[in-house]
Amino acid sequence: MTQNKPKSHQFPTKFKKLDQFFTDLCTDYGKSDIFDTLKISKALDVFIICTSQSATRQGIGHLLLQESIKVAKTNGFEAIQCMALSLFTQKICLKQNFDELYSIAYAEYLQNNQKLFDEQQMAPHIKGVFYARKL
Repeated sequence: MTQNKPKSHQFPTKFKKLDQFFTDLCTDYGKSDIFDTLKISKALDVFIICTSQSATRQGIGHLLLQESIKVAKTNGFEAIQCMALSLFTQKICLKQNFDELYSIAYAEYLQNNQKLFDEQQMAPHIKGVFYARKL
């Protein structure tokens, strides 16, 4: 047991590293946050947009994000945010008029002076982008 938790209740190291990447991406390495940047108090977070490989290029991702925007507006959110880790999600966000707040190139991202991502395995995805749109 580590930190008084059984091993089965601990996050794997890779998850912890990814969580740190997500935090770095969404806060510009801890320098900012969406609430101060956009001067809002409530934002809907779209964590992942994905479809089955058999359903790609049919506009489903676009429709999912479009519906998320409607839900956000209906529920009084002032903005919607999306951490776009794939090139495909990035294209969808841009098509929906999201603004790029921060980005991190996978090839350049380091934790403890070590690369977290293998850019060859990540291809065609070259960067993570944090997008937001005021509603």
